[in-house]
Amino acid sequence: MGNVICLNGISGVDAVFFIVCAVLIALIIGIYFLIPVFNKKLYRDQRENLHKREAAFKSNIDNAQSNEPETENQAEEVIPEVPTDE
Repeated sequence: MGNVICLNGISGVDAVFFIVCAVLIALIIGIYFLIPVFNKKLYRDQRENLHKREAAFKSNIDNAQSNEPETENQAEEVIPEVPTDE
């Protein structure tokens, strides 16, 4: 492959094409790595919401553990029967 390029040479149009392709690829890669910079506020808000949810979850667990354990009678749900007019 290298021999073919050396035999034919690279014309000006081909060189411009390769340079344009390299610049486009560099721009695409640059934008890919800059996405976190563009979304910094979104990521910060997501972290804050996560910390709030963790705090609420931990407080719910603490409240559930601090309550006295239910007895067997309290745990059963009593459903009253509704009299029917039959």
